Amino acid sequence: MNLSDPCSLLNFEPMSEQGPIILGGRYELQRRLARGGMAEVFLAQDQLLGRPVAVKVLFPEFATDPSFVERFRREAQAAANLSHPNIVGVYDWGREGKTYYIVMEYVEGRSLSEIIRSEGPLPAVQAAEIAKEIAAALGFAHKNDVVHRDMKSGNVIVSDSGQIKVADFGIATAISGNGQTNLTQTGAVMGTATYFSPEQAQGKQLDGRSDLYSLGIVMYEMLTGAPPFSGDSPVSIAYKHVQEQPELISTKRPGVADALQAITAKLLNKEPDQRYSRAEDLQSDLEKFLSGWHSLGPEGLSEETSPVQPVVGPIEAATTQVNPVSTETGPRDPNYPGPPYPPQYFEPYERHDRRIWLWGLLTVGLLVALVALIIVLMNAIGGSSDSDPEPVPVGTPSAQATDGVIVPFVVDLGRDQAVALLQARGLEVGRLTTEIRTDIPSDRIISQTPEPGSEIKIGEAVDLVVSVGPEAKQVPVAVGLTQEEAINRLQNEGFQNIEIYTIKTNDYDLGVVAEQEPEAGSALEPNNAIIIRVSDGRISDVIPNLIGRNRSEIDEQLIQKGWTVIIEEVEVEDAADEVDVILSISPDEGTDYSLEEVVTVQVSVGPSTVTVPAVIGLTAEAAAVILDEVGLFVDPPTDCEVDPESPSVGRVTTQDPESGSSVDPGSSVTICIGVATEPEPTPTPEP
Repeated sequence: MNLSDPCSLLNFEPMSEQGPIILGGRYELQRRLARGGMAEVFLAQDQLLGRPVAVKVLFPEFATDPSFVERFRREAQAAANLSHPNIVGVYDWGREGKTYYIVMEYVEGRSLSEIIRSEGPLPAVQAAEIAKEIAAALGFAHKNDVVHRDMKSGNVIVSDSGQIKVADFGIATAISGNGQTNLTQTGAVMGTATYFSPEQAQGKQLDGRSDLYSLGIVMYEMLTGAPPFSGDSPVSIAYKHVQEQPELISTKRPGVADALQAITAKLLNKEPDQRYSRAEDLQSDLEKFLSGWHSLGPEGLSEETSPVQPVVGPIEAATTQVNPVSTETGPRDPNYPGPPYPPQYFEPYERHDRRIWLWGLLTVGLLVALVALIIVLMNAIGGSSDSDPEPVPVGTPSAQATDGVIVPFVVDLGRDQAVALLQARGLEVGRLTTEIRTDIPSDRIISQTPEPGSEIKIGEAVDLVVSVGPEAKQVPVAVGLTQEEAINRLQNEGFQNIEIYTIKTNDYDLGVVAEQEPEAGSALEPNNAIIIRVSDGRISDVIPNLIGRNRSEIDEQLIQKGWTVIIEEVEVEDAADEVDVILSISPDEGTDYSLEEVVTVQVSVGPSTVTVPAVIGLTAEAAAVILDEVGLFVDPPTDCEVDPESPSVGRVTTQDPESGSSVDPGSSVTICIGVATEPEPTPTPEP
């Protein structure tokens, strides 16, 4: 294909007759993965390293624009320096004719936007975990003076193994500029309007806090199933980012923890100074939330002037609930910058906090009265002794601080996760009951007793209520069917959530289901996922160890598996070496090798010639053994008359060919055995 014409990629079809497209002499495009505002992304094969890669190719209209080409080049250079587990790596970039491209890490999985569209709002804990990983990626980029500028759920990839990857630093620009032309000058608005920060919508100078606002939009989307703002045009959406407040998360999805709502709201502050100043601060709050610290007050949210204090007991927990809007009547701490959100946004939390304060005061009063009563009773019974102090009664605050544990928040976790978290805190799982729910995924914790934040003794039990969906059905057999047949059978049985993967196997033909999970016959609720793994027809296999084995195994071990085999016959120096033995194999044993390639095997065929050994002086039997060992035959021996007194009697006196001669293997050697001649009788003289 002619790549000098950048339009040649617009109609690219990998299976058409137009031939393969190979960029940079090594990246063969296979299929289109995605299309963005500036470029298309293709799945390609790196022919040099033998690995799949993603190749982003700039659109023709931008390829002819010097400013966009420069932006594209700087994107590659900036992103290539970002080596982080949560960032999609950039390997290479270049130009082919009039086409510019970037080669990136290929991650098998789905985008976060696809997951939200198909599954709806995510569990709160899962949303917090994903947001923490995204924050790690942004924090690393910001430390390297790179702003993403297009942070959105479509640019977050959840790999098949569950790893979070932030992709497409497509319009990222070095903050420092390095003295070069600023390619995103004031007024040049770029990005995706749904995820714009207010300053981005107004064309102002951006820094890392703009990315954090966009991450707040992503968190809101994960928790509610949709972004906070929508409109008929990008301009109308951008206006809402600047002028309007998002609807409360709790009105769209009741039950989301107050602390997680507060974290999201802080990210969505219109003023950059009132957001998290660093992604690391956001990570810290999310980690505390995930660790069960669901009671963060205004000073609990990460602020440079106000570190978070750990929750140590029910009294402290009651007095440190989320309260971004202070209820103080006196002067505010001058170091605290004030509520970063509109008061109405957190009005429900404010009412909740007033109730918590009331219960907290009542609890304090009761505890003080209880401690005083215990002290009076102890003094009345035996008095106090200076030399032998009384033990601290169980139930006092000091005893609770030593023997108690705060019950973590496990609602919305999976059952296994909840059990693991409780056991890690030294607690047991008590009564485990189920409740049929159609609005909550199966095996998810609906409620817990005691409630989170309560303090109980180590070893005590927490009762859990777990959701179950519709009545489970028996999983049908999918293994052995074609992919289409398996999908039809599963769907006919009511299982619609089917995940399809490919697997290398020699046991099934191309397109046939080789494995399924769960196994056939298992009980599974119809809304749960079934995984089928389809054979890709064995595109490669591992070279077996055949060295030292007989050549007869070449057919079974190599040819029948699909390889084309070239056999090279090698003559050995020593005739004693075995014939038809495999001497070497290329490529080496253990290599994962394409079945379309050729395997070369060297097999021994014995020596080309044989040196005739010396057998003169040996008996006929010994001579035959020596000659047989080198692959030579012995003709029937002939008799040679020798003197009766000669030591050659009964032994080889001559051989043909002579010793030292070179003959073909299997040749015959003639030997002559010495036989004593009877002396002629002496004639008797006549008388």
